[in-house]
Amino acid sequence: MHPVLYQTDDTVETVNRKGIVSTNVLSGETQVRDFSEKTRYSYRVNLEDLSETTDKLALFESFLEDIQIAVTPFWLPMPISRKHGIEHFCGPEGDGVLTAFPFPFREATEYIVKAANVIQIEGTDFDMHESANVVSDQQASPYTDSLIELETGPALNPPTLTRQPFLALEGLFSYKVAPIVGGAAAYLETEDSCWPEVEVDTKYRTVWHVWGAYNYEIRVQYKDSGGSSTGSATTSGTIAGSNDEWTAIFVDSTSESDATHVDIRVTKTTLGDEPFWADCLAHIPGQIDRWHLPSNAPGVLEFDSAVADGVRVKAMSDGYQLVRGVMTKKHSAWKLRVDGIAYVDGFEMVEAVE
Repeated sequence: MHPVLYQTDDTVETVNRKGIVSTNVLSGETQVRDFSEKTRYSYRVNLEDLSETTDKLALFESFLEDIQIAVTPFWLPMPISRKHGIEHFCGPEGDGVLTAFPFPFREATEYIVKAANVIQIEGTDFDMHESANVVSDQQASPYTDSLIELETGPALNPPTLTRQPFLALEGLFSYKVAPIVGGAAAYLETEDSCWPEVEVDTKYRTVWHVWGAYNYEIRVQYKDSGGSSTGSATTSGTIAGSNDEWTAIFVDSTSESDATHVDIRVTKTTLGDEPFWADCLAHIPGQIDRWHLPSNAPGVLEFDSAVADGVRVKAMSDGYQLVRGVMTKKHSAWKLRVDGIAYVDGFEMVEAVE
């Protein structure tokens, strides 16, 4: 399915200041973080015809689960061209500390980046990272019933790994790790043949969210092209989880000069045969503090030094602009053409202010 965006007539002008709660009758209260003065657009999204409904229904249902109608903001790509000369804000204003900013485009080949309206030079002023999450969609969250990209341990009597419905930080599923015996620390880890690819000499922030009132730690080990460790593993301190909310376990690390991949493991260090749940894994270049679904994640602009307080980072680019939207209506009715092909009418959304 390829969504097509149409700007509607009910676009409204909003003046938002950093840190103020903006209220919209359609999307509810939103904490303003990314934009100081912004036009909030409304869109209608039409989906291309589903030519084979029997094998496309599951895809559409998964899409609706992912975006959580009228609840969770999500990224949606739309085709644009840098030749249009439209500048887009890249994340929040500088604060004298931040060095990494989201680049709201996908598949960009030509781009211009500005800070304080001064053109920045790639490789001198900033580095470009293609995605704000380098793991796979399936490692990030269980959107399908495939479990082959993750593995459990220890190797002797490994815990069972299943999808848990209705307990999730994003979508409708999380990973459930159920130990068979309680004599060793149970863990969930990226599978050897599916280690995410990484850039050399790059700072990363790794986060995995867990559910369960036990102690946890996360470990990051970089690998070379032959599968050997490139240095010592980086491990977080012990972090206590909860039975009432998702707990983010994170660690910062830097890939070595010969690193090509990364192995990520979250461990329940509390011994016992009680299960725990995991969702929303991310390995983020530039250490941005947000989880994104990898297939729709923005890029990352990482500056060599902190952007000054109050300075706005902007960019023009080709490729696909990523619109951050919130669903306002669910059009789930199917229409049937004379040739027997069913299709979805579409849905409406407003642009979310992050």
